[in-house]
This record gives sequence, C-alpha cells and structure tokens, in this order.
Amino acid sequence: MWHVPVEDEDIQELPPVASKLFLSFYNVAGGGIVHPNDLKRFNEFIRFCHAKRVKLTEQQLEALLLRVGCNSGRAKKLSDIYYYGRELLKCRCP
Repeated sequence: MWHVPVEDEDIQELPPVASKLFLSFYNVAGGGIVHPNDLKRFNEFIRFCHAKRVKLTEQQLEALLLRVGCNSGRAKKLSDIYYYGRELLKCRCP
C-alpha cells in the first residue's frame, strides 16, 4: 500500500541516528512487517534505541506512529514489539 513518506522534521523527538533508522523502516515498510527486511530494519531501530538509551516509551512510539499516519492497530502492535524488544535487551542471559 502506498503512503506519504515521513521526513526528519516529522519526528524531531528522536535523535538523528534513531530518526534515520526509524525512517529507513517506516518509509520502506509503511508501518508493516511483511518482508524479513522490514523486521530487520525495525530491530535495528530497537537495538540502537536500547544501546544509546534513547528515552522513547512504548506509548510515545505509538503516538509517533499514529502522528505519521500509521493505523491504530499497526501502531499498537509495533509499539508492543518495540517494548518487548527493549525488555529482552535488558536481560543479560548467559
């Protein structure tokens, strides 16, 4: 499905590299995870946010996704995946 590309100025609350990674995912996938590369791009965004301690909560990501045009169901699912990924990265299992 076609969507309007998101620009850097639409997501000013993210640091520059996090913004670039988010745009890499969202502008290609349109908020969906249909192809394995879509998931790879979203995971890169999650890993970067964790590694650089980006202060972005699950609710803030959902609001950001809604603001840039993602439908509410996808925004909720993506924010859940984001939260789950961040929580998994906190666990330092052997």
